[in-house]
Amino acid sequence: MRSFLISTAVLSLASFASGDAQRLVTGRLVDKETGQAVKDAEVTLLATGEKTTSNSMGFFQLKVDSAFTIAIASFEYAPMKVEIPTADNFKIELVGRLPPGSVEKSAEFPGGIKEFYAYLSKNLRLPREVREGKASGRVLVEFVVDSTGQILPQDVNILQPLCNTCDAEAVRLVRGSPDWIPGSSRGKPTRQKIALPITFMAPQIIKR
Repeated sequence: MRSFLISTAVLSLASFASGDAQRLVTGRLVDKETGQAVKDAEVTLLATGEKTTSNSMGFFQLKVDSAFTIAIASFEYAPMKVEIPTADNFKIELVGRLPPGSVEKSAEFPGGIKEFYAYLSKNLRLPREVREGKASGRVLVEFVVDSTGQILPQDVNILQPLCNTCDAEAVRLVRGSPDWIPGSSRGKPTRQKIALPITFMAPQIIKR
């Protein structure tokens, strides 16, 4: 089995020579520096919006019928967009958010990532488009936790939009976040860039 190593943020490979038959592709996400599997990363097929998540061994699968581009989002790694290779099996190397060795300990929300999402759930104002079923999905937000643990407003950006009101609400939530515990390098606090998905889904109507 031949593996393809992808070490750049965006890599374009040759499109299929012919044929539109759907095929199942298997990818594996690994840390570029250590070669270890990257689990729980979100993989999105941009052309269709289909999403999947890498398993404990870093593997994920998607059905495609063309040389589609995928977006990869993970808490500990820089977001990537990669064109699916022509091979049915391939490997993708993910790069840390900052150069190897520059951050010894990643920035963390007080209580961990689960507490951050609990904060989001508690404070989220569901946009009308979502409540009416006109929009649903995830917004990928990029932000910087500075050396004091603060998130500065100008450092919050949308990497993967959903709708205008959803994007604005995601930005508002991140900008209003309590201070984080900053990342550190050689024992000193340091800036760190982070990208996280925020989900917008209409609450289910319970029929009695």
